[in-house]
Amino acid sequence: MAKNSKSNGKQDGKRNGRRNFVVMTLKLVRDAEAKYAASGTFYAKARGLLPMGKDKHTNAWLPGKFFELVAFGKGEDTTLPEALAQASKGDWVTVTGRLVYEEYTKQDGSTGSSDKVIVQSVEPYTHSRDVAEGDEDEFEIDE
Repeated sequence: MAKNSKSNGKQDGKRNGRRNFVVMTLKLVRDAEAKYAASGTFYAKARGLLPMGKDKHTNAWLPGKFFELVAFGKGEDTTLPEALAQASKGDWVTVTGRLVYEEYTKQDGSTGSSDKVIVQSVEPYTHSRDVAEGDEDEFEIDE
């Protein structure tokens, strides 16, 4: 659990005056949850996995990358966090947003980091073809 956050100068997602922008399809590894911040802002968060598929030569699974997804309401409009909060563990979602890197100090005093996407849009992902159970993550990386 994070005790506090500290900015590393890159946290705001800006580089050379430009904002970054990502579009990703992730598999949620836990249920999304919605809540109110102390400031009264309604938001939802989830954790998703970006799978890297299998290595073409070894057929071994490549390690995936985890991202925290955070969607904020704007004033009375809670549509975006409500949409994220409807997602459940195992669901695939496509999100667009701003990529943010954060470093923090854990309760045990060690340093941790996380990659977050400040979500600007979210939609359920559906495969364009029928996929047999268990085959949905199989795609190969040619390296």
